[in-house]
Amino acid sequence: MSISHVGEFGLIEQLRRLCPAGASVVGIGDDAAVLDIPGDSYMLATVDMLVDGVHFRLSHIPPEDLGQRLLAVSVSDIAAMGGAPTFALVSLALPLDIGLPLVTSLYDGLCGAAEPLGVGVVGGNVTRTPGPLSLDLALLGTVRKTDVVLRRGARPGDILAVTGRLGLAAAVRLLTETGMSAEAERDRLGPLARLKAGQVLAASHLARAMMDISDGLAGDAHRLCAASEVGLHILERHVPVDPLARGASETLGREPAELALHGGEDYELLIALDPSQVGRARTLVEPLPLTVVGTVMPREYGVMIERVNGRVDPLPDDGWKHF
Repeated sequence: MSISHVGEFGLIEQLRRLCPAGASVVGIGDDAAVLDIPGDSYMLATVDMLVDGVHFRLSHIPPEDLGQRLLAVSVSDIAAMGGAPTFALVSLALPLDIGLPLVTSLYDGLCGAAEPLGVGVVGGNVTRTPGPLSLDLALLGTVRKTDVVLRRGARPGDILAVTGRLGLAAAVRLLTETGMSAEAERDRLGPLARLKAGQVLAASHLARAMMDISDGLAGDAHRLCAASEVGLHILERHVPVDPLARGASETLGREPAELALHGGEDYELLIALDPSQVGRARTLVEPLPLTVVGTVMPREYGVMIERVNGRVDPLPDDGWKHF
């Protein structure tokens, strides 16, 4: 049986069963590992890899932006736990013909993004590869033990909300892949990890469960429901679609909601909240939009979506998948 048969998350589950979690509070299966250390804070640990031709096209993205993106995708994991990033280690697998200026520019972007966040880039590794260029970043962080937020805290009756707008990353990726806009990825703003929003929602104890939206709202909603052992009713008409993605959807021949639900790489936050606390949560994250997209249901309800025409369907577990 090949990895493509079990899929990314089936593979992760099999690996989780093989790996002892040791003294961790949370091991494989959340946005970041939660490690117990002396004192009133936990250590958080996460790692992400970006591969040319899979996650980006080197010919379509300035190296400074690529460095920023490499950091942002891991910072987003720390944000989803309510934490603060502290130290990063970077591994580079470099083709022999890659230029030194490209690598130094990549680090300019990476370190320039790290400095205002208080992240120290403290080491890593460099190796040769026949290709393609591969970048790997491991990020550590901390969170007060009383404030950490996991994926598994949602309960029936909660509402599910998302920060920001969805679908822009998918629109840009599809425009680039189809050749409709060779400059699309250059024009795209890099992902902005919702660090402050995650921290204030965690510190206020408003977020009962939280994760970042990296694989698409639909797929990540399934992950949160599985971790919390709940169901979900999503209202398609409430899903916040980025205006630029809505505009691009006609060019792409896609429904705007499809880009928002299944596109991935949005790096917004998906949050379960007590319905009575939505107003307070919105105030805390202003001026960032916070949109209610659904209601948490008992597990046996499943994960359902109410379409604009009123039909209620199972929400496919679709989104960005590596295999």
